[in-house]
Amino acid sequence: MQQIGKLIHMVDVKLKRNIDSLAAQYNLTSIQFIVMECIYLESQRKEVFQRDLEKALDVRRSTISNGLGILEKKGYVRRESVHEDARLKKLLITPAGIQVYQDFKARLERAEAEDFQVLSKEELNLLIDLLERLCGSLA
Repeated sequence: MQQIGKLIHMVDVKLKRNIDSLAAQYNLTSIQFIVMECIYLESQRKEVFQRDLEKALDVRRSTISNGLGILEKKGYVRRESVHEDARLKKLLITPAGIQVYQDFKARLERAEAEDFQVLSKEELNLLIDLLERLCGSLA
C-alpha cells in the first residue's frame, strides 16, 4: 500500500510544479488560481463566501484569507457587503480576474492534455473515478 501513496504523492508534486510554473507567468500561485476558479464557478450558481472556499478546498481560514488578500490587491477579486448582514462579505471575481482566469484555464487545459496523453480517454475517466472515490472515502 505504501507504493500507492508514494506514486500519488509523486504525481501530485509533478503536477503542482507544472501548475505553479504556469501560474508564475501570471504572477499567481496554484492556490490563488484555484481560489479564483472556485469563486468564478460557484458565483454563477450562488453567492460565495470565504467559509465556502474553506470547506470546498479543505484548507484553513488563514490560507484562504491570505490568498484572497493578495487577489484583492491584484484587482482579481473583490469583497462586497451583503445587505442582510454587514459582517458577511460575498466574494466576486472582477472583470480583470475573469480574463486572467479564462486565459490561465485555457493554457492549463492544453498543458494537462499534454501531461495526460499517455492515457486513453477511458483510462483517464477511470482514473478520475477512482481518485474521486478514494478521496471521498478518506478522512
